Amino acid sequence: TWTMYREEEAKPQMRAQGAAMYEADMVEAPAPAQAMAKPVERPVSMQRSSHLEWNLGPRVIPSGTPVTLTLQEETWQAEVYYPLRPSLGPESFVTAKVKLPKAVELSKGRAVFSLDQRLAGTDNNFAANSDEFELYFGTDDRVTVETLDLLKQRGKEGFFSTTNTFNWEWQFTVKNQRDRGITVRVDDPLPMAADSSIKVKTESTPQPEQEKLVYFWKADLEAGQDLVITHKV
Repeated sequence: TWTMYREEEAKPQMRAQGAAMYEADMVEAPAPAQAMAKPVERPVSMQRSSHLEWNLGPRVIPSGTPVTLTLQEETWQAEVYYPLRPSLGPESFVTAKVKLPKAVELSKGRAVFSLDQRLAGTDNNFAANSDEFELYFGTDDRVTVETLDLLKQRGKEGFFSTTNTFNWEWQFTVKNQRDRGITVRVDDPLPMAADSSIKVKTESTPQPEQEKLVYFWKADLEAGQDLVITHKV
């Protein structure tokens, strides 16, 4: 079981910590002679042809009691930000973007995510085999987005024209009700034309950036600060 947890800090740049844990099966307690054996100070890993092997040395495990033994523990620097998707709902998602000097190999397994010493979620198929990846720590109801429909209009262009026009306008208001500054990112799907005869135009304040099929706005908000976005299609 991989156990991932984030420590709260005063600075916007926070640490996301990851610890590799192993849930041992229930076994009988060793004989007294074995119990006196000194365990290795730090588990040693060895890469085999088909698997990764860990040497923990002799350990005393009470009979009939499941235990958790630490194999590896690391502290990673991470950029913590709050993605929001107004088209899906008002909530934000606490996300830690990890960039490491070299790739790590965390084999596929169950991951447990904790935020502020509380369970934030689990992932039964978590794996990491890269030097860059993201960790997700659930939602935060102190960072939200409110969506208002300002305009929904249908009409025609030109006196003799039969061209139909559709106009939509929304206002997204991101609220930071935390007691510190944070980074937010608002995502909205890129409007797509279902037919080549349809022309799509957009206008937004502030101007968004584009990533694949998504418009996004990224901003740093102080404690109690709001971000207002108007988006027209």
